[in-house]
Parts: sequence; structure tokens; C-alpha cells
Amino acid sequence: MEDLETINPFTLAPWTERVQTTGEENAESTRPNTKGAVRIAISSSARNGVVGVGGVVEMPGPKLEKFSFTHGKRTEQNPFSGELVAAAYALRFLPDLRSQTVTLLTSNKAVVLTLRNPRQQSGQEYVRCIYEAVERQRNNGTSIITV
Repeated sequence: MEDLETINPFTLAPWTERVQTTGEENAESTRPNTKGAVRIAISSSARNGVVGVGGVVEMPGPKLEKFSFTHGKRTEQNPFSGELVAAAYALRFLPDLRSQTVTLLTSNKAVVLTLRNPRQQSGQEYVRCIYEAVERQRNNGTSIITV
């Protein structure tokens, strides 16, 4: 029983500022200026009974940071939580940036919707980690956009 996830009524306090998100319906019209910005692409997959996550962080200049790791067994995890873990990992290990734009790219629409409006659902711990990392960057004047 200790392996079960506790789902709380609220993921975040109602007054917490939400992450700016862009869906496919308005991605072109609200595309941020990415010159000199930080871009993060994340992904997850389930194969051979395990869930793996990975991503690439592109910093200004020709600098690419790649990461990948196994999130857990498929019986205990799913690609949705894997994508949240990848986002949390990438954002938590960003250096403190000053007045820049960070664009988080994902192909998982559920992740974008969850970050836009966290609800009483699985993955709350990962969403809180993402919001803690976002708040740290916001305090430095950096904006985070999820696409």
C-alpha cells in the first residue's frame, strides 16, 4: 500500500501563477522569439515493459545538453508521468538564467493541459517540482512557455 500515489484535492494553491502554454491551435500566432533563448524538447516512451524519458536542452550558443534515463516499470509508471518527469528534470537542472525565455516543447497534449491547469490527478508531485523550478526562474526575470 505504501507504493500508491496520494492524490491531493489541489495540486497548487489557487493564487499560484500558472505556466504560460500554447496549444497546436494557436502555436503559430503566439510563437515566442527564440533568438538567444533556451529551448527544451522532452519525450517519453514505453517499451519492453519500462518507461524511459529523454530530452535535449539548447542553450544560447552551440551548446546542447542531452539526458535520458529509465523512469520505471510500465506496471508502475506511464508515458504521461514520464513526460512530466522529463520536464521537471530539465527545468530543475537549468542554471539560473537572467531575463531570458525558456520554451518547453512536448508532443504530449495532456502534459501541456496539465501544466496549464493542474487538477486532482496523477502526477501531482512532478507538477509541483515543475512549478518550483519555474518559480525559481521567474524570480530571475525568466519566462517559461510550454508548447
